[in-house]
Amino acid sequence: MLHRSAYNLHCGDDSQAKGVVDLGQLSVAEIVIEKAAFYEERLRHVSTVGKGTMFNLSCGYLFLRIALAWRRGRLDIAKVMLGQVETTADLFSRTLAEQLADLLLEIANDLKKQKCFTEASYWLEKAYGAFIGQHTKAIADGASDIKIRTIHSFIRILIELEGDDNRSRAWELIHGLENEYAEKLALLFLKLDLLASESSPSLKQYSDVLHKIIDNVHLTETNIKAILHYTHRLRSWSPSMAHKVLTYFISGKLVGTEQVAWLEKTLVLTIWNCTSASDIPGSLDSLATLFDTITSISCHVVSPPVTHAAQILLWKCIEHSYYHGQYDVSWAWCKLSLHRIFNSSGSANFGKLQRKLMLCALRRGISINTSEICAQMPPSDLKEPLTQYLLYKIALRGEDLGEAMQCLVHICETATEDVAILYGCVVEAQKTGHQTQSIASLKQVLEKFKHGAPKGVHLPVLLRCTARLLIQEFGDEPTPSEDILEDICQVFEAAATQAQQSQCETKDSPFTRAELDWFSRNSYNLAVKNCNRWPPAATSRLVKTGVHLINLYPPGLDQNTLADLGLRRLFCNFLVGSLSIVRGRQADAEEIQLQHCLDVTKAVDAFRADFGAQMDRVGEGAKDDLRQKYLALLAYDYEAAIRLKAWGSLESIIEESQEYGNPDVFAILADITLAFKAPTDITITTLQQITNATWTQQREGVAKLSRWIRCLYCLSLSHGTDTAGQLLNQVLAIVEVTQGQPNQYPAEELEWLATISFNHAVDLYCSSQEEDCRRWVKQALRLADLNQDGGTLHRTLQAKYQALIRPENRRVPEKM
Repeated sequence: MLHRSAYNLHCGDDSQAKGVVDLGQLSVAEIVIEKAAFYEERLRHVSTVGKGTMFNLSCGYLFLRIALAWRRGRLDIAKVMLGQVETTADLFSRTLAEQLADLLLEIANDLKKQKCFTEASYWLEKAYGAFIGQHTKAIADGASDIKIRTIHSFIRILIELEGDDNRSRAWELIHGLENEYAEKLALLFLKLDLLASESSPSLKQYSDVLHKIIDNVHLTETNIKAILHYTHRLRSWSPSMAHKVLTYFISGKLVGTEQVAWLEKTLVLTIWNCTSASDIPGSLDSLATLFDTITSISCHVVSPPVTHAAQILLWKCIEHSYYHGQYDVSWAWCKLSLHRIFNSSGSANFGKLQRKLMLCALRRGISINTSEICAQMPPSDLKEPLTQYLLYKIALRGEDLGEAMQCLVHICETATEDVAILYGCVVEAQKTGHQTQSIASLKQVLEKFKHGAPKGVHLPVLLRCTARLLIQEFGDEPTPSEDILEDICQVFEAAATQAQQSQCETKDSPFTRAELDWFSRNSYNLAVKNCNRWPPAATSRLVKTGVHLINLYPPGLDQNTLADLGLRRLFCNFLVGSLSIVRGRQADAEEIQLQHCLDVTKAVDAFRADFGAQMDRVGEGAKDDLRQKYLALLAYDYEAAIRLKAWGSLESIIEESQEYGNPDVFAILADITLAFKAPTDITITTLQQITNATWTQQREGVAKLSRWIRCLYCLSLSHGTDTAGQLLNQVLAIVEVTQGQPNQYPAEELEWLATISFNHAVDLYCSSQEEDCRRWVKQALRLADLNQDGGTLHRTLQAKYQALIRPENRRVPEKM
């Protein structure tokens, strides 16, 4: 019974020792092992204990001594104990071999954690060589996992140690395992690690192993991650080979799987590989084929997050190729990004890609079906200003100006305060030679901001550019369109309005003196240059705007500048007055006529205000020109006054005309007076003033004066005023002064006056106004006496008068 108790105690001590060693209670474990050694010694002398039993107990004891030495950090003692074990290794049972292999593997792994790779290699070599390598039959059935784990760890240690010998040893171990476990995934992954450790790894062999793994793998999350990890390593050497592995993996294993996340993850990796490497031949076609395969087999559309990630990667390629001028490549990447596999893409991304596609088409100079694009794009994206801008460019290139104008309207309707897109339209229209579209674009900008300027835009520059383009547009056309004329007038009027407004709102107005100078000069010059071919209304608007701009010049200018501005304003007002009288004559409605007449009077008043100062500073030649302009305006003012029935102004206008000594104007004033139906007394008074002024200033024009006297004389007789008698006295004085001179009073006019006066005397006689009759006969005879016809007219009138006054003959004589 003693040996049985000793045996039980020995076995118990071994178990307890192993437990406390595993727990790290090394002092306790040492005490237990000493007891186990005591009982082992006693059992050696007991004959009833079998040799096999005793051998197993001794081996277990030695295993514990090895473990304890290792735990205490005494690997030298552990090696001594291992030497004792090795002497009896041939007698090991399968169980003992597993226990020893497991212990040595644990020691090696611990050393590996401590980076003691050489020491770990020693223990792994012992484990494999002594117990697995030499005794395969003894442990092959039950210890295959330990064997593989040991070889796996051994190979990894050999990889860490490097060196040709270690690498050769690792390949020996790999080949040994291949004979038994050729298809085992752990072995294949180990082979990949060993291949990767080579200084010049065989990429084909590495790729072949990956293909073999894919063919035999059972899809799990861990296996998927492992395959992608090793593929990523292959990519660092050859992106093209990695691409083949990934496409093979997707098309051969992942398409159709229920775990969509695995497919999407691998797909993103594949796209990333293609977009980040430049040495993958046919990557675009390969990806397109892969996308077609996925959608055709599984009808799968990747999720929005994955779509977003994929399109970000593809967008980098699109931008890169576009930036380097590879527009055909950029086009292809765009088409790929719009593949139906990405149908879950948001409308923003879709619109962005479509716009880039249009840009590429424009750069490549190829035609593009805009209707097809519009049909594919969501309405929200189609209304985007950038989309409309690209459609605008395409329409211009295709000479579809109607479509271009529609796009321009859409851009203006949807654009924000930022008008960069509208400016882009201007530039594009100029590049393509469509001047009309450039003008339309600038007009849209001005109309959008009510002829103001958006933030950050210098309004005078914007208006100047628009004005220049409009002026260039009509060129030398004899009759530009009304729309262009209206646009030109609006631009200059907007400049004047905005300049006045900005001066009221801020001290730092963008309309500087130079800007005001440009607009005022060009408005006037444009009007003068085209006044003969433009409608008076347009010309008048431009000139009035020029006057407005001149009045907006800042204060504090020097005298010369002020004088120049006054002279320019003088010319503008002359042109305004001239155009206003023309417009008044052309107008049909009386109200409009009168309005233009008022404009004439205002222009004349403004001209009159600057006239005196300018006459004091200009030379004689300029003075004559200013006088002519002033007299012409006075004639217009006279006509306007008659139309306005401002009778009180006529006398002052005639006097003002008389002041500047040019009698030619009186002919005009007389014609105006006779042409309009003014009250007779006004007509008589005015004509008398004109004749007096004419005789005072120009005694050479007697023939012309005589005709006015005839008209005035007829009016006076019919109106029954004393003016007729006064006129006869005036005629008598004129005849006496001019008699015998080349410009003497015309004989036919004298004869006519004498005859009409005598006839009037006869009428007075018939109405029993004998006294008045004698007075008129006397005047008639005096006129006849001055007529150089040898006294014929005088004798005739005298005879008729004598016949009239004979008592015996009271009948009325015949009139002349």
